[in-house]
Amino acid sequence: MTQNDTLTNPSLTTTATPNLDALVCHAPATDDLLELADWLAGHGTAHLSAIARIELAERLITRRRFIIGAGALGLSVITGCGSQEAAAPTATNASTGYPRTVEHAGGSTIIETKPTRVYAARTSYELDTLLALGVVPELYGTVLGRTLGSWQMGVADAKMVDVSGGGPNIEAILAARVDLVIISELFANAFPEEIEAYQQIAPVVIVPIGLGFTEQLRIVAECLDISSVDVQNTLTEIEAVYDDFTVAELPASIALIASSGTNVFFLTPTSPTAALLERLGLPEPTFPDAVEVQGVTAVASEEVLGDINADVILGLTTNELAGSLEELEANPLFQAIPAVQAGRYQRLDNETSAALGSPTVLSTPVAVMGLQRTFDALA
Repeated sequence: MTQNDTLTNPSLTTTATPNLDALVCHAPATDDLLELADWLAGHGTAHLSAIARIELAERLITRRRFIIGAGALGLSVITGCGSQEAAAPTATNASTGYPRTVEHAGGSTIIETKPTRVYAARTSYELDTLLALGVVPELYGTVLGRTLGSWQMGVADAKMVDVSGGGPNIEAILAARVDLVIISELFANAFPEEIEAYQQIAPVVIVPIGLGFTEQLRIVAECLDISSVDVQNTLTEIEAVYDDFTVAELPASIALIASSGTNVFFLTPTSPTAALLERLGLPEPTFPDAVEVQGVTAVASEEVLGDINADVILGLTTNELAGSLEELEANPLFQAIPAVQAGRYQRLDNETSAALGSPTVLSTPVAVMGLQRTFDALA
């Protein structure tokens, strides 16, 4: 089985399994872990979890390789299995550059053969990095009800895996015979148990979040043996979008707000959005001092609206929260904000809001063009 060097979990062990030598006698002559795991499900290991069956399949392959390597006597003499012989392990093609070790945001991972069936764990940095390189994943994880962005239409043929419950759908990933998992640093840190589950199925690589598009593309391109020329072309297109952005009058400060109906949310300087604003020459997001910071956002009740002192205010919305933002805009405290009274408030459309909230290699051009329209309207 492929090894995620810095992400292994030795505590996952298989117990109460049949004798390995007995299984070797009857198991299919293949080194495909998922095929063997499927076979094991019907041959005395149905009591094991899907991940435990994969681990058993790995041990089975290791045992068979040991037996084959023990000498020319063959499997039948060593184990007393009759005349059945196991096939030799599949050799890797050295000319393809595999196996290879890929350095990523979570450490390093060995990729034994070129992946062909990729799982994007979420629909942000993971999915967009793949699509930017012309790769449509076999599966992608998403929360039910979430709408893909216009820049993600290339994933229409891929299958969705519901991750609303906060964990991976292992059965669906197994059924798809996934051979590479891409997950962002954001979710890898938030859900380490996902890493432990994924690594039992396929190699796992972690891409950084934020505007590190060069590193995101490098990691995935190296996994999939994609030309560095394709990576550079993608980066050049994004640089052109940055260079085309102009603001007639640079604002002194910007507040980016959203509302859930009961609370007001502000993006903070630690958010990926702040890095994009900085790259465009705009000031970092600001918020009232009394607001409680929770990572990339700051949350408060509507009473803080009177404390907003930003030169420009941008409202972030989605289809689900559009009504909440309308209620916020109707609040007398909001209407009394100096920037609002001066006509320096703009509500961003859904596409721009989504792209600005998670500026990926594909969504960043959408965010930048949306900001350009916004500042043109404010001029």
